[in-house]
Amino acid sequence: MVTLESNHILVGLGGTGGKILRAFKMRMFEEFPNKEEREKQPVALLYVDSSREMMGIGRADMDVMGQDASFGENEFLFIKGCDVPDLLDNIDNHPELRGIVNNVGAVRTAIGNLGEAAGQKRRAGRLLFAVNARKYVDALKNCFAKCNQRSGNNSKNIHIFAGLCGGTGSGSIIDAIVQARNIQGWEEAQINVYVMIPEQDLPKADMDKGRYYENGYAALRELNALQCGRFDPCDVLSSGSPLHLFSERIKGVANGIAVYSNVNSNGHLVNSFTELPKIVSDYVYSRVFLINSKSSECQDIIRAFNFENMDGAEFEYDECVSPNEIMNTQELPIVRTKKLYSFGLKRIIYPEMRILKHMTYSVGQSVLYQFRYNNWRPNLGFINEEQNFDYRAEYLKDEVLNRWMLDESHLTLEEEVLTAKDGATYDSFSKEWKSRIFDFAEFCSENEYPLAELSKQMNAMFDDSFRDEGVRNYYNTKLRSLNAIAQEIRKNIEKELFGKWRDGAISIMELSRIGELLASYVADDLKKKLDASVNSAKDNLQESDDILSDITTDWAEVGFFGKFVTKKKEDHYVKYQDELAYNLELRTRLIGLDFARQLASELQREIGRMSDGINAFSKMLSDAIDETNRLITAQQKINKGLEDETMEGAVIEVSEEERMVKYEDDIRFDKEGMGNIARQFREAILPDSDFRSFGDLCNKVNEKTIKHAFDITLSERILSKHADLPPSSTKVLGLNILTQLRQKLGSNRQKIQEFAHNLLKQSGAYINLDRNQIISNIRNNDQPDENKNINLREVLISIPSPEDDPDLKDFANDLKSAFEEQVENGVKPPKIFMESTRKNELSIITINYAFPMRAITWLAGYKNRYDKFLHTGNANKDLGNAILLHSEGLGKNLPEIFAKSDAELRKMDEERVLQNTLQQQQFVNNASMSQQMNETAVVPQVPGAGAPPQMPSMQTPPPPIEPNVQLFCYIANQQYGPYDWQTCKQLVQNGQLIQQTPVWEQGMAAWTPAGQVPKLSQLFAPTMPSEMPMPPTPGAVPPPMKM
Repeated sequence: MVTLESNHILVGLGGTGGKILRAFKMRMFEEFPNKEEREKQPVALLYVDSSREMMGIGRADMDVMGQDASFGENEFLFIKGCDVPDLLDNIDNHPELRGIVNNVGAVRTAIGNLGEAAGQKRRAGRLLFAVNARKYVDALKNCFAKCNQRSGNNSKNIHIFAGLCGGTGSGSIIDAIVQARNIQGWEEAQINVYVMIPEQDLPKADMDKGRYYENGYAALRELNALQCGRFDPCDVLSSGSPLHLFSERIKGVANGIAVYSNVNSNGHLVNSFTELPKIVSDYVYSRVFLINSKSSECQDIIRAFNFENMDGAEFEYDECVSPNEIMNTQELPIVRTKKLYSFGLKRIIYPEMRILKHMTYSVGQSVLYQFRYNNWRPNLGFINEEQNFDYRAEYLKDEVLNRWMLDESHLTLEEEVLTAKDGATYDSFSKEWKSRIFDFAEFCSENEYPLAELSKQMNAMFDDSFRDEGVRNYYNTKLRSLNAIAQEIRKNIEKELFGKWRDGAISIMELSRIGELLASYVADDLKKKLDASVNSAKDNLQESDDILSDITTDWAEVGFFGKFVTKKKEDHYVKYQDELAYNLELRTRLIGLDFARQLASELQREIGRMSDGINAFSKMLSDAIDETNRLITAQQKINKGLEDETMEGAVIEVSEEERMVKYEDDIRFDKEGMGNIARQFREAILPDSDFRSFGDLCNKVNEKTIKHAFDITLSERILSKHADLPPSSTKVLGLNILTQLRQKLGSNRQKIQEFAHNLLKQSGAYINLDRNQIISNIRNNDQPDENKNINLREVLISIPSPEDDPDLKDFANDLKSAFEEQVENGVKPPKIFMESTRKNELSIITINYAFPMRAITWLAGYKNRYDKFLHTGNANKDLGNAILLHSEGLGKNLPEIFAKSDAELRKMDEERVLQNTLQQQQFVNNASMSQQMNETAVVPQVPGAGAPPQMPSMQTPPPPIEPNVQLFCYIANQQYGPYDWQTCKQLVQNGQLIQQTPVWEQGMAAWTPAGQVPKLSQLFAPTMPSEMPMPPTPGAVPPPMKM
């Protein structure tokens, strides 16, 4: 991969800008999957928004093959962090904002309450940006420092993206440009602006909140004025004074503006939410990374990027100036910039990333089938179907129940469940009592009543010393550990089941069935078993008690005959010992069975929880399978490719799906290989910590974990297996697009020419231009000459290197010839770059540039909406609407985007001639009157003085030039304005503005009576009253002053 030499800072304003940055960042992750390589590139992102909608770590929509491409906080500037109502209440503390808020009441009324974002209110968007402008500038500097550290040079390429129809991006665009340009040392920075104009057909009906198109037109007017040097926005970082950054060298403030929408010049419509941001980001990626600045074939399009071929045609001049006046005018006013362009990008690709994803997810689907059902079928692989199995016969066998501690000996604690801290172990009940009786038998035999003595000693042990505390005390103590014992049994079962699943021996569905079986067993079968054991033990105990009684009776009878029957007494003593041991065992077991019953109830809850955990894990896997199916579907071929003769769409795929599916099947139908893949995948998704439970596992392993393991572990395995294919095998990755095109087109010259023809036809820029406007001859401007001073076009076709394949080289040359032959007469042929390093892509970049905004087809309709919105017939509403649409002022001083028609110009010329005639007549009348006064006047003589000198003939001076004012008036305790000169004259004539009225305009230190302002003196000089005074505009009319 090539590392960039120049620095690039990408700034996304608002939702539209954020979507483009997101697409660009994800493309970076695709192209540079290695983090170290990615972080060598001198590229920095800055996402600016009044909403955090696109923020968040680990977003699924910003995952690229297992890597998180979501925006970091150091890439985001949140501009909603201010209280706009409070700011307006204390606007005097913010002189830097006075150009934005020159009428607090009107601005507050217009903006109203803000929700989550700027709400399609451009003035609100600019306010939010303005109060965070310092952070913006600092963020830009940080971005540059990051790039500079990587590149070691001081180049600055700023790319600013915004939609013009909303509030945040559209309201911020002016400040984003001028504040970047105004950074000290950034005068030479290349500032490229990309703005999306309103779509003609909205993808969602609720997008237009009543100002969508109007916002777009207002923003275009401001951008046009800024680029013409006719709009000096207030500097929101200092005093709020106008910031004049227009550069004669740059012919603007930004180096150029790209305008685009969702329909290209061939009428191809794309979704502005989902497709268009990707197209813009792909174009910018190509501009930044793929255009070879050292290649001669790329020089023309680089010059187009930089507007280097315009030959002084960067502007249009004011057609309203009369041709008769031009000779007296040193410089015609600039009214429209032509440093605009639009772009188109057509990519013919072998979709290697999509194919890798499809193979990864298809094999991953089989792995999940193995996880879930473990049901293998030859020529089908693991299938998504459960096997029939007798779980009861397999998992309720005595040895299994004993291993899982669900047998009676464990439940009665005859066999330990919990290991004692001291490691002590206990014998079975039978062995325990036999051992104790054996220890005491000889001692008791010496007693006069040995049977009674032995029974007495054993009962004492039963009560006090069985397992160190007596039987009842032992079990009463264990009742306090009932839950711990139940959990240990569950843990023992669950750990074994997990181990079997981890090793691939059983499926999660089998686990689920086993869990359900055990839950049913504990709730029903086990309780019945314990009840039966209790009844049996009771019966046996009764029988044992009777036997002990009989032995005792027999002993007594034998004792009556004395020593003559000693041998018989010994036999009775032995029988008594055996039966007493059995009796004590039964008594112990009965108490143990009572404990087991209680343990079974607790165990029922634990097994239920285990079953729930298994089912939850199974459900997660089921959801993961559904998500994997969706992922596979998302990686289907997006269009028909070359089979679609129209070849519409920004991206045309050329691939062979059958070959891809065959490769997938070769992997999926290999039982041993899939078993290994499944085991490796389990290791990848399972946490490093010890297994605790399936419920806990479900919290640590989820769909995201599985997707991440697909993208990292499994994709690497797929790539590794593909790399190991023998040379004779058919490969599906690492292919040259020329190979694919040759397979599709062959050496058929006609097919190749049709392909080139259709491709060039569909590779238009994402803008529609009105040809009538293009060829319109605007007065005071050079005659339009396409491909020279208006509507210039450059096309660059990038074809990958054919490498060392002679046949492929011949095909590439045939393709090059076909492109050259399909260019119409009079159209500049495309440049064809034959050494592109992107072997899987053939691309066409189209640039249309050097046209004024008036040439954009849909703009006339947007102007009508804009004019209607600002002229409702209600002065107050019109004022509020103008504030909403424009980021500063009311838009009245901005040059018009559309030129005056010939009829309008003729009318203006006629009015100008009439006005000049009247002025000349007035001049003659004044001269005649002056002459008469000179002839008839009697000059009084002063005694002793000589005659006065001859008075020269009077000449009437030219009419006075009207001062340029934007005056605020304070009338009846309320502020009004700003008003221009004509409106001020009207107010004076109506008696509403008098010499004592406090007034103020920019540049004055404080409010001052109007009569004390020198430039207003003409207002109060005696004049002839007009017959029909015009209503004052703009703004509300002040009430009459009461004298």
